[in-house]
Amino acid sequence: MLNVCKPFDELTDGLKEGITVIYGPQASGKSTFCIMAARSCAIEGKKIAYITKEKISFERVRQICGEDFDRVLKNLRLSFPKTIDGLERAVKNSRKISNLGLLIIDPVNEHYWIEEERRDCFIRILSSTNMMCKNLHIPAILTADTYEKKGKFEPFGFRYLKEIAKLTVELRIAGKRREIVIKGKENDLKREFIICNGGLE
Repeated sequence: MLNVCKPFDELTDGLKEGITVIYGPQASGKSTFCIMAARSCAIEGKKIAYITKEKISFERVRQICGEDFDRVLKNLRLSFPKTIDGLERAVKNSRKISNLGLLIIDPVNEHYWIEEERRDCFIRILSSTNMMCKNLHIPAILTADTYEKKGKFEPFGFRYLKEIAKLTVELRIAGKRREIVIKGKENDLKREFIICNGGLE
């Protein structure tokens, strides 16, 4: 289990083994959440496989991680796939990282909506990630790009993401208010949060 941030940890008791899907509009805090989880994993002395579509702002990583910045960099294994096939390879290669404690794909579904005809590959990526979590007993964070549907934000490929996720988390923005929502079968759990230099509070 990894402690990530107060509003999330209060609702879930931390990040546990299995896939956690996090979605929300742009600038809702998804990547910040990932960096905070990476910090927690690095503090435990474990490696982080961080698969992302673009370069990470190391200035932002330094802001969030503070005195743990060097430790996080030492344990971070970055990859930047440009296609859905590259994403599949990056997930497979992450299994080879010794002492892996966390897998992050930020976002997991960008190539899904760009290369929608490759739905089979997207499903294999989710299945492979799920098997890795089970075999290595680690958590994985999959962030998801969204589109607006009837005033709400829904991830591309949500049907498949919901099937594979152990936990589904929505980050909402309503004016100046932000909410983290743990999606439940019957009731959702919610906490307000803010984004500051240190991350989500």
